Amino acid sequence: MKRRLIRHGPIALLCGAAVFAVLNITAWYNLRGVPNVCRRQGSTRMTLRILQQRIDEFRKEHGDLPEDLTDIPELHGLWNNPDGPPVDEWEHPIQYRSDGTSFDLYSHGRDGQPGGIGLDADIFHDGRNREHTLATFAQYFGETDQSEVDRGGFFMAMAGLIAGCMIAFITFGSLNDLDTSERALKPAYFTAYAVAIVCIASLVGAFLLPLHIPSGH
Repeated sequence: MKRRLIRHGPIALLCGAAVFAVLNITAWYNLRGVPNVCRRQGSTRMTLRILQQRIDEFRKEHGDLPEDLTDIPELHGLWNNPDGPPVDEWEHPIQYRSDGTSFDLYSHGRDGQPGGIGLDADIFHDGRNREHTLATFAQYFGETDQSEVDRGGFFMAMAGLIAGCMIAFITFGSLNDLDTSERALKPAYFTAYAVAIVCIASLVGAFLLPLHIPSGH
C-alpha cells in the first residue's frame, strides 16, 4: 500500500491540481463581466444608463445638452449627493464632458482615478472600453469585499477545490485498480490515463460552468 501511495499519490495530486486550476480560470473568465458578480460595476453602469436617458430628455426639451449634470433638476437629491453631481457606487462624482453636440459620461471606477484596469478602469456610458473593465484574475480571487466581487459564497468559492480533491481521489483509486497488470505498471500508461482524466473533467466543468452560474443560482 505504501508503495502504491508513493507511486500513485503524486500523479493523483497533479490531476486534482490541474482540474482545480482549469475550473478557477474558467470561472474567472466567464464570470468577471457578469453584473451580479461585480456588483458595484453593474450598479454604476445602471446609473450611467439612467443619466444618459435624463440627458437625452433634457436635450429634447431644451434643444441643447446641459453644461453640467447639476443643470438637470430631476437629478437633485439622487445618489446621496443632493448638493452636487450624481456619484457612482464608490461615491466618486460621475464625470460629464460635453462639446455642445455630443457628450461623454463615465465613472473613474473603484480607485477614482483616470485610466486603470479591471475594477479600477473607467466605465463609460456607451461601453466603449468594456474589455478593460473586466476584473483581473488577481482582483476576482483576491477581493474580499462581496460588494466588489461576489463569487457566490463559501460553497462556490470552494467548488474548484472540492472538484480537485474529488478528481485526485478518483484518480488515485483508478490507478490502484489499473495497477494489476504488467502493462499498467509502465509510467507511460499512468501518465496517459491521468491526462485523459484531467482533460475530460476539465472539459465537463468548463462546459457546465458558463451554463449554470451566470443565471444567478
